[in-house]
Amino acid sequence: MKVLVIDDEIFISRMIKITLEAKDYEVIVAKDGTEGLEKAFKEKPDVILLDIMMPVYDGFYILGKLKEKDETRAIPVIMLTSMARPQDITRAMELGSAGYVMKPFEYEDLISSIENALKKKDK
Repeated sequence: MKVLVIDDEIFISRMIKITLEAKDYEVIVAKDGTEGLEKAFKEKPDVILLDIMMPVYDGFYILGKLKEKDETRAIPVIMLTSMARPQDITRAMELGSAGYVMKPFEYEDLISSIENALKKKDK
């Protein structure tokens, strides 16, 4: 299972990578939205973890771009954020997000969100 993590917070990306690799996931990391889009189109991950608050392009913009393209439209995208505003959750879901995980999070919750998104995708 291949997971792409798009997050500008290097510490968080590294911790996610270590945790998921311990669960036998293949993890690719992108430090910003531009790199994330490139890696999504090139690597075709099974799921994407996407931070909302990033410089240049925010997660909403990146999610929209991923859902526009045939080759990435079906990839489940789970939004990661410290923003707890209901309108942000609604916007993410309207744009096609498969889930929403609040920072700081428990890694078990993150893994559960990934597994649930993958189950929905397979249906």
